[in-house]
Amino acid sequence: MDYPVIHHSYEIGSYQQIKPPAKKKAPELSLIECRFYTTREVLDILGITAPTLYKWQDEKGFPRPKIQSNPNRFLKAEVESWIQVNTTQNVIIDLN
Repeated sequence: MDYPVIHHSYEIGSYQQIKPPAKKKAPELSLIECRFYTTREVLDILGITAPTLYKWQDEKGFPRPKIQSNPNRFLKAEVESWIQVNTTQNVIIDLN
């Protein structure tokens, strides 16, 4: 429980209550989550398996991850651009 802070000003007999600063909320999404897709998210969006993703990277120019870690991170803009270019007829190219 936070107790109010009582501040005494230099004026005789003058007191005022000072509220503590409001607590800051943590951002809902981090910068990485806003700009990048994980490998799992890419696979779910495209409805493909990991081997198919690697095949598309080699044969169809699918973007490679910009951050290689666990999990890898793909730039959202690059993935969405590739999807637009390769689904112009509303059909995702299936290499399976």
